[in-house]
Amino acid sequence: MRKLASTLVFTFSVFALFAQTDALSDFTFEMKNYDWEEKPTPTVITEEEAKAPLVISKDFLVKEYLYFSGIFFEVSTFHKKKKLNNDEAVDASNKVYISTARGQEVIGLKARSISKEGKVTVFNNDNIKQVENYENAGPFTIFALEGVEKGSEIEYMYTIKAPINDFNCDDYTLANAYPVRNAHFELIYDKSWLFLTKSYNGLPEAKIDTTLSGKNRHTVEVLASASIDDEIFSYGNAAYKRMEYKFSKNKENNSGEVNTFDDFAKDYYHYFYENGDDKKYKAEVKAVQKMLKSLALDGLNEEDKIRKIEEHIKSFTLDRSSGKILVNDVIASKAVQQPWVFSRMFAFALDQALIEHQLVVTSDRSNKHFDGDFQSWGYLQEFLFYFPKYKKYLSPTEVAYRYGLIPENSCYNSGLFIRFISLGDVTSPQAEVGYIDGPADSVTYSNIDATITFDEAFVGANLDIRLDKTGYEAVWFLAGFKHYSDERKEEIAKSLLNDYADDAEVKEFAFGEVNEGGDILKKVFVLNGKIHSAALVEKAGLNYSFDVGKVIGPQAEMYEDKQRMTDIENDNNHGYIRTLRVMVPEGYVVTNINDVVMDVFVERNGTRTMQFKSSYVKEGNTYIITVHEFYNEIRVPKADYELFRKVINAAADFNKKHLVFEKKK
Repeated sequence: MRKLASTLVFTFSVFALFAQTDALSDFTFEMKNYDWEEKPTPTVITEEEAKAPLVISKDFLVKEYLYFSGIFFEVSTFHKKKKLNNDEAVDASNKVYISTARGQEVIGLKARSISKEGKVTVFNNDNIKQVENYENAGPFTIFALEGVEKGSEIEYMYTIKAPINDFNCDDYTLANAYPVRNAHFELIYDKSWLFLTKSYNGLPEAKIDTTLSGKNRHTVEVLASASIDDEIFSYGNAAYKRMEYKFSKNKENNSGEVNTFDDFAKDYYHYFYENGDDKKYKAEVKAVQKMLKSLALDGLNEEDKIRKIEEHIKSFTLDRSSGKILVNDVIASKAVQQPWVFSRMFAFALDQALIEHQLVVTSDRSNKHFDGDFQSWGYLQEFLFYFPKYKKYLSPTEVAYRYGLIPENSCYNSGLFIRFISLGDVTSPQAEVGYIDGPADSVTYSNIDATITFDEAFVGANLDIRLDKTGYEAVWFLAGFKHYSDERKEEIAKSLLNDYADDAEVKEFAFGEVNEGGDILKKVFVLNGKIHSAALVEKAGLNYSFDVGKVIGPQAEMYEDKQRMTDIENDNNHGYIRTLRVMVPEGYVVTNINDVVMDVFVERNGTRTMQFKSSYVKEGNTYIITVHEFYNEIRVPKADYELFRKVINAAADFNKKHLVFEKKK
């Protein structure tokens, strides 16, 4: 049994940190008397801005943190003004939705519209509706803005007062989906406290104002910001202008810095591997030991033990109504109340099975890239387990994934590695920032092996296809395949095979055997199929044309000559090998076979990091065309956008290739 040294126990308590702060005689806050201008100024937009669904002419947010009557509060004042350029924007903006979960109180909600002619309509409180459980997301206040038209503006403001049981960090993200005229963010807090901030993706660093009586103010202001398009091969959210901020210390009570990565490691070690109630902890340990014994792990190598433990735990059901959070209760019921309980289950099981591992916590990189230099708990979103002996990871909460393969959003990213140092019966966690590498391109591929013959007189083409998928290409097909109905399997087969011809007629199909257990990195999802297509063949005078490029399936295109706004980011490293055996009918020759020869690549330090290469050989009356495409570079700076899109467009160019069959003279 591991025991955490008492001197290392960390539990963040707002009350401990702020107990010495003087209570306010009246609940007040800096924005209490804030109001909009009595006569609004109509927004005049540019021709470029008019192309967007809407323009945000004002995006004002002030967050104030204060302590009052023994309670820590977050008070947020919002003021927004939007120019609506089309009916879609009207439909999306004619209601204001405000969550009132967790004791949030809406103060001073009001709204108005400004017509194209400048007429101001103030909406009354009859338009406000309280909904107890809006779309299963809890209670909401909804303000309907009736009569709003295209070309008009809407303006609204409100304050949310929310008690907070604990606080460590938050973020501010600019509304990057639309053009923004004026964005303004303020962070206000007691002068005796210390908050740290850091900006990303071009957002200015916060300016600190210490002239407020008894308070500090951090301000970020952006006078103009273009919208960030939803660009292909980009994680848009991670590219948005953003500021992270965190509570660091209470200077008044001489507390040291809190909410550090070390604090997180200590807190979650205690949380994941122990139980404050010794009786409950012993019951959990006993239940885990009994579970491990039932799995008959003796005689298995360590990696197979990990796989068997994972297979068993991931057979449990996520049931939010179960109320089961203690490990022994979960094992008995096989029902888990919250996803994080899976993580705790694995921690207990790996610990009791004496399997060396580390707890790893990282961000979802589609939302934000982990920054090890700014110790915000806002980056600590996704839990993993790392096995240093094998250099592999396990995702405890993602049921479709297995040991050795974790979600793309959790890897190719930095994270916090928490390892455990034991002295006698006392264990201390140690935290260190490291890189979570993901699989190389050779692990994830989607291959095609196709033999193509032609009907008499070139009426159509017959494709005998084998599809092989591995890694990330296969994970969702392999997950639960044994549970699929025959109807669902047929649906999957036809959906895949229909990619290779617009009018594909599936003649037959058969899946390869999907075995349970084993190394997921070595598993292959196989589909064999036979299809017929008339659309792939076209008569051209006395000759015939065959759309050979379409047999590799649809391809992404990046032909538009447009300035790239964000860096390129791939989901994962991956590759494709396509082998196309084109059997030439008797009496015909292919006159343009060299058209399929291509070689486009990106090279860094003498190594090709991405490539599209196609070539051919002739064997008798058969042309064997081989296409090898791979991407082994997750992030490409936008400065190298042209290099990247040349490879992408090479695949799209091949997609349009056709072979000309000419009658022998």
